[in-house]
Amino acid sequence: MHTIHALPRLGLALLATSAVPQPRALAQTTSVVVPTALVIPDRVQSVGAALLRVTLASDSLGTRPSSVVADVGAGVDGGWRASFALDKWQPGNRRRLTASAYVSRLTIEVFDDFEFQPERVGWELRQHWRRGAGTWLYAGLGGRKSSGGTDPYRPWGGPFCDSAGNCAAATGHDALSTVGSFWVPGTERFTALTARAGWLRDTRDNIFAPEWGRYVDFAVHAHRYGRDEWDEESYSVRLDARVYRPDAAGGVWALQGLFGLDSEKWNPIPIDESFDLPMGRYYAGGYRDQLLLFAQAEWRGPKRWMRNRLGAAAFGSVSGSHWQRAGTSATLFGAGAGLRYRLNADTRTTLRLDYAVSFIVDRYSRPRSGLHLALQEAF
Repeated sequence: MHTIHALPRLGLALLATSAVPQPRALAQTTSVVVPTALVIPDRVQSVGAALLRVTLASDSLGTRPSSVVADVGAGVDGGWRASFALDKWQPGNRRRLTASAYVSRLTIEVFDDFEFQPERVGWELRQHWRRGAGTWLYAGLGGRKSSGGTDPYRPWGGPFCDSAGNCAAATGHDALSTVGSFWVPGTERFTALTARAGWLRDTRDNIFAPEWGRYVDFAVHAHRYGRDEWDEESYSVRLDARVYRPDAAGGVWALQGLFGLDSEKWNPIPIDESFDLPMGRYYAGGYRDQLLLFAQAEWRGPKRWMRNRLGAAAFGSVSGSHWQRAGTSATLFGAGAGLRYRLNADTRTTLRLDYAVSFIVDRYSRPRSGLHLALQEAF
């Protein structure tokens, strides 16, 4: 119980730190509204719009641009989503405050042909303190809640069964219920509170569209979760490593590797996270349990068209994580290509259009394709 009471106090401490007055510098602020879309045939189809507001400090301290992103989207099946994200840098990058929140009722697919529409709410607050050139320590607090979803469609004409043949007697299980040894995702109802602490090494020349540099983010999470209360706990680690290098043709090579490990195998935290993780630019059916291993590479071509604003890109990815599909592990591959349109040359803010094809190596899946229209580079 002491841990539960201490976590909200951490959020107040972060707000107090970020409220300390800082020297102001002249700044240039630009705003733009762009369309967004995610179209996956026979799966998820949604359209919306996003507002991007970027403030570029006019100083000699190398202060990174601050930004605000607000977006809304609607699905063709009646689902919807709204989100907000703030990224505020102090002069000289001494401190950085990030805050985000979302409300969603988009349809989610788990396993082939199993669809759910849970109501989900989430938020996170994170404060960074610089500890050297390109290095920050940070701490944060976040929470999320899922109130459940509609009963899944069962293509086999019977109750859901795990790999051992254990079948549910009825629908409507919550996130903390099991069927035999198998979690029933989708009709989730849980509340979670997460404390995060980490180390960030970021030498990228630009945070929106890097052309050179490295990015390494290592974080440790402590989760308290349960059915409407925080009566369970688990721990996890995350590592996000990226490298950016220009080539002789004027393009940029971008590489990313993700690693995640959770202490508890059956809990709703990684299940819920997997709904928001586009593996290979496609929201993969299924969910992961304890382990996440993912890598992707992308070539971003030079902006040669439309007055040096439009360029092309190509990418590929592979996941060796435990994306559970009817009780089996699987490997996910993805590849695709797209276009990049430079919205602002000074900040390198970008609008991307990607077409991706993904397939999972197991006997239950078939290749999938999707079209993505979104702000900023994928990573």
